[in-house]
Amino acid sequence: MSAIAAQLKTLLTSEPDPTKKYFAITLLCSADGKKIAYSCYSHWVGFTEDAPRKEIREASIVHADRVVELWREMGETAIVVNSLDDMSLFFAFGGNGVIEEGVARSVIGEWLATVVVASVGQYGFTAIDTLPPGALNKAPTPKHRMRVLKRDNFRCRICGRSASDHVDLELHVHHIRPWAAGE
Repeated sequence: MSAIAAQLKTLLTSEPDPTKKYFAITLLCSADGKKIAYSCYSHWVGFTEDAPRKEIREASIVHADRVVELWREMGETAIVVNSLDDMSLFFAFGGNGVIEEGVARSVIGEWLATVVVASVGQYGFTAIDTLPPGALNKAPTPKHRMRVLKRDNFRCRICGRSASDHVDLELHVHHIRPWAAGE
């Protein structure tokens, strides 16, 4: 067994030091190895002042022993990172890791920073600056769309034409000022 394989095996079976603080990070890489995606366990710290208000989160110190136990119970690998050498293996192989606070702050400090986020999926968040344009736009529900069409007497608010009289007309319901702009 090579030295790297032995060191990796040690990291995969070791337990966190109870006297140290850790962050929980999941590191993924694209198939071509060029794009890194990471996820960091975080907590709520507030809302922005602008409208609509957006959530602000920052990385959380975790109970590393519990996180490692949970990952392993789920059949996931979990690396315990206590040094820069350990961190280089974590970057090489990715996956789930609990990273000692000092090592994390020195190597991936920007990942731990306070960030404005948007909710994605049922339980996740992503930094707003990583979203594509228009990702925060909202479409009306079918029920709300019908209320707006009835309110406007099934006519275009701009030209006044009705879809029942003009087969080329398709009525759209949208905000004049987009949701993402706080209106």
